[in-house]
Amino acid sequence: MQRIILPKDPQLRAQLEAKLAEYEQRGADSPLLPVLRQRAVFKEEALRRLLRDGMLDVPAFLAECQERFGERLETVAFEEAVGVIASYCSGDYDRRVEGGTGLLPPDEAALRLR
Repeated sequence: MQRIILPKDPQLRAQLEAKLAEYEQRGADSPLLPVLRQRAVFKEEALRRLLRDGMLDVPAFLAECQERFGERLETVAFEEAVGVIASYCSGDYDRRVEGGTGLLPPDEAALRLR
């Protein structure tokens, strides 16, 4: 996967913004160092960049993560995290993502962002 494009659907964007807020809260509440919770770090940062820039250049993001974590980079965690974010954008996360909390329904996401 080379890039993830942010969908134009405003309801989905609200859902993704609510998901980012959830990821940020989890990170703030976690006592673990980022190197010990890489999957969560990757999902949070990938989603932040996607929402900010409208797209995520996956190879460039991987290179930055490799620089940050060095030989401790968990490649499987990176691939799974990017896959989750891509599936949220494509709308097939119900079929591709197992476990987790998923995206909030659009009306609930909009309420949480107010």
